[in-house]
Amino acid sequence: MPKKLVRLGLAAQGRFWGIAAEQALKQRLLFTMDNSSNIESVVMRRVRRISWLRIVVSGGVFAFGVAGIALWGIGKEVWVAKVFENGPQDFFGHLRYLVYAFLHTRFVVQGLVVITVASFLFFAREIVRGIVSYYAPLGG
Repeated sequence: MPKKLVRLGLAAQGRFWGIAAEQALKQRLLFTMDNSSNIESVVMRRVRRISWLRIVVSGGVFAFGVAGIALWGIGKEVWVAKVFENGPQDFFGHLRYLVYAFLHTRFVVQGLVVITVASFLFFAREIVRGIVSYYAPLGG
């Protein structure tokens, strides 16, 4: 056990790994530090970074992976290049053609398209949540 923890009395209490111990350690270290140290800002910057990464990684990676697998499935089921090649070249005509092609394709392809769109929407939602929580003020 490091001397600093023994000196602070946390090792003897047996609470070193708990949340209460972390808070006690922080309070005791803040009382022993002078105000010119920037350790609290460094720690809080790391906490914000970890919380942002936790939000993005938790659902975002899963959604991105599901979208990738669904796109791979669409690529195996449909010759995507021919779908875009056969349609009209103006925007609205192409949009109508894609809706018609979606409605008249097999159920498996329709399901994969819906899963892909839902996964990308969920991924975008996770990114926005991460950005908002990153820039939210701490301490309310």
